[in-house]
Order: sequence, then structure tokens, then C-alpha cells
Amino acid sequence: MSVELQKLRSELMRECLLNCWTKPGDVGLPWTQLVEPARMERWFKRLYTPITEPIVGGQRLLNHFMLGADPEFVFTNGHERYDARDLGLKAGPAFGADNNGRLVELRAAPSRHALFVLGSLWLALRWMPRFYPDTLAYIWRAGSYYSSDGLGGHVHFGRKRLKLRDREIAALDRLSHLMFTAGLFDREEGRMRVQQAQGAPQGHPYGALGDVRRQAHGWEYRTLPSWVDNPWLAYFVLVASKLVVQRPEHVAPLAARDHELTAEQARAQLRLLLAYYAPMDDDARLAFAILMRQGLPRHNNGADLKLSWGLYSNNIFAATKAETLPDVLPTVIEPSSEDLRELADSMFTGRLPEELPLVANWSPLTLPSGYVHAIKLVDTKVAPNMGELMMHYCMHSKTNLKVQNPGGFPYLFRLPEHTKPYLREVVRRFGAEALQFAGGPGVIMVNCSKDISQDRLREVMDAVVSTNCLPLWPVDRVQPESLKTFADLLNGQVRGPKSPPGTVRILEERG
Repeated sequence: MSVELQKLRSELMRECLLNCWTKPGDVGLPWTQLVEPARMERWFKRLYTPITEPIVGGQRLLNHFMLGADPEFVFTNGHERYDARDLGLKAGPAFGADNNGRLVELRAAPSRHALFVLGSLWLALRWMPRFYPDTLAYIWRAGSYYSSDGLGGHVHFGRKRLKLRDREIAALDRLSHLMFTAGLFDREEGRMRVQQAQGAPQGHPYGALGDVRRQAHGWEYRTLPSWVDNPWLAYFVLVASKLVVQRPEHVAPLAARDHELTAEQARAQLRLLLAYYAPMDDDARLAFAILMRQGLPRHNNGADLKLSWGLYSNNIFAATKAETLPDVLPTVIEPSSEDLRELADSMFTGRLPEELPLVANWSPLTLPSGYVHAIKLVDTKVAPNMGELMMHYCMHSKTNLKVQNPGGFPYLFRLPEHTKPYLREVVRRFGAEALQFAGGPGVIMVNCSKDISQDRLREVMDAVVSTNCLPLWPVDRVQPESLKTFADLLNGQVRGPKSPPGTVRILEERG
């Protein structure tokens, strides 16, 4: 093909994507005058040629931004929901609870590769029953809405520039409309999520078009329902989302006529999206290869999602209560190249993914004897940022330190009175509004407001903890003698201000 024809073909395919022309008969003027019908047929045939050898983990990616996700689902017996909090899950870990305590929330390791994000979610699903075996007794249900709760499939973008933000959101809104219309999600459940989900901000219902939230790393798109019904659906959503955000100028904004789209028309447009980008992006190439062999994914209609991810209630997970597990829960779990190949091959061939040996690859994994990961000892319900903060610290079983969220106070932290002499430099550094000193020796109050960033809380808490005036230590720096050093400081056996009477109560063994 000549250079001129190659350029003409490239321009035509871009116009097809923007105008939603999915076959030669859709193409309008002036293209029908510039390209003869036979050539146009060949070009479309070439566009949709199946890929027989998808690339797994290739480095050819259109997006330079990081992709992430925190999808939700629920535990149910088929008739009623069981709160994640009641089964021990907390907000903060890779497999935990939403801040409302009701929903399960997964947290993926961010990456430019959608397959890597998918692999991280798969490992979170597999590790959760290791730490919480009772979860296997329930149906794991995704979708849009269940038992008065809206279920979100939030996709995160490490994209901070504001110049194209509105255009990117509009592109995702069109993608959401196409996926619902094509049958990837249940439309009636989607309507119920928008109209009835409890806890939605006033005037901004869950799942409405354009539902976004700013994050320190960029922003998250919250319109999509939970898409973890099966690996192929999850992968399709991640890949398509990153493509339209990377090139929003190639996506037609939603228009009134789009409500008349048929399911088949929507499916054709989704197929065109992957076909167009397959030669440019290895995630798109793999997704297009799967689509041409397996067809578009779709939701599980409320069925148990763990079966679709290769997890079963009667497998090895059912007998893991007595096994030795890491002391520290992971914030995210990164997949290996073997994990990615297994997921890719299972989606491409249409089989369930096989369970590979689980390897705890986060750090640290162990704590000195007697020390406990702090996230296990705090309540994260209705306490934004509490779980994320306490993932970084540990306590000792011989202390009765409590970390709580009182709500409604103006300081970042309210600390025991005895810590004041040790923290004068911290107060000078962060200001008097950062710390208040009041109350008994065994309670830390954390201001869990959505208006306060995780980074700010962590910075101040790290400074407080570094003085060793509280029995709280970073999980990656705690030592066997850390508790003794703290006790010696309180008892005046090491250099430091004299502690007030009664502080010994902080060393009483936890009940």
C-alpha cells in the first residue's frame, strides 16, 4: 500500500471511531467518494482480523498515566446481605471493607498496564479467604445494586491536568452508556442504583453520569457499577476506560439520539474501539483477541463471582484457619508475570483461571513477637482515612492503646496529656491546630474528615510516633525492644520529660 493510501486509511479509521461508523455501509461523505467500495471492504476486513497471538505484558502502551481501581461487592446468602465489617474486614487493606462497613472493597496496585491491575485484583480476591476463611460461606455478588446499596466499580486515573478533564469524563460517560446498552451490565439494577442507593450525596446520586471524585493521584470515575463479576468483564472495563481517557478527542459525546441505540449497535461500537487501538496498545490487542474469540463480556446476573475467578468454597481455602499467615495485611498486592500469563490465557481460551501458588510478596510480612498490625485493632466504619492511616503502624498486645474517630473536632489528633512535653517540636512544626492534648493516657483521637488528606495525617502521625511517646510503631521499623524503650521513657529511665501519674495504665494488657 502506498504512503498516500496508508495515510488515507488511517484518517478514515479515525473518522469511523469518532462518528461510530462500524461497517462500510455506515461511512458517509466525502469518504465514499474518496475510497472505492471494494477497497473500503478490505480495510474494514483488515480492521477486524482476529489476533491469534496476543501479547501478554507487552510494553507498547498508549497511556502514560497510571490506572487503578477499587471495585466493591457484597456478601449475601442469596436473600440478605452480610456486612463486611461483621466478618472482620476493615477499610485499608487490598481486600477490605468500604468506609460504610457494609460493602467489600478491593484495592488494586496501580499500573499503566490494565492486565497488571486485573492481576492485582485477582490476588486480592484469592488472599481474602486466607485471612478471613468465613467469607467463603457466602455468595460474593457484584452488579449495580443490592439490598439498598449501590455497588461501585470505581476506576482511578493518575491524571492531574485539568485541561481535558471534562472531555475525558464525557468520553467515559459515552462508554458507560454503550456498556449498559450492549448488555454488559444490568440496566434495571443501574437505574435502581441511581434512584435508590442509600448514603448518596444530596443532589448527586450514585452511578449518575459524570460522577467523579478528585484524588491526590488524579481522579476516579464512579459512574460504573461493580464490574468484578468475572475477569473478562473486569479487563474489558479497565482497557476501554483507559483508551477513551487517553484519546477523548476520538470519542463522540453523548447525544439525544444515542438513547435509540440498539444493543447490537452498541456492541459494534465497543468492538470498533478495541479493533482501532489493537495495533497501538498491547492491552487493547489482548482485549481485542479475547473479544474476537469469546465475544463481549457480560455480568453474571447476580451469581457468585468467586466461581468465575476460579475460587471455590470446598478447596484448600476452607482449611486455612490454622495456617501461618503474614502478620501484616497488604495495602495492595502486585501480581507476578506467571499470574498475568494465567489470567490472559484463561480469558483468551474461555476457561476459568487456575489457582497458582500464593506467594506473599508485600513487605514487611512479619512483626516481632507480641506486636499486632494496628489495622486489626481499630474500627474503620464511617471513618474516612482511618484504615489507610493505621495500615502503616503496629501496637503491642500488652498495651491498651485505642485509636478512635470522635468526629467533629477541629484538630488533626487529640493525644493523651502525658505526650505534650515530648511533642513541643512537633507542635512547632505543624502548628497548634494539628495536635490537642487531653484525656486519658490510652486513647488517640483521629480527625477522620474527608477534607483532610491521607498524606497530611500520615506526615503528622509519623512525627508523633518518631518521639516514642506512644506505644505505636511503623510496621517497617518496629524492633523487639520497642515496647521496652517506650516503657523506660515513661518511667523516666531514659532521657525525656517526666511522665504524669497514671500513664502506666497505657501498658496494661489489652483485654
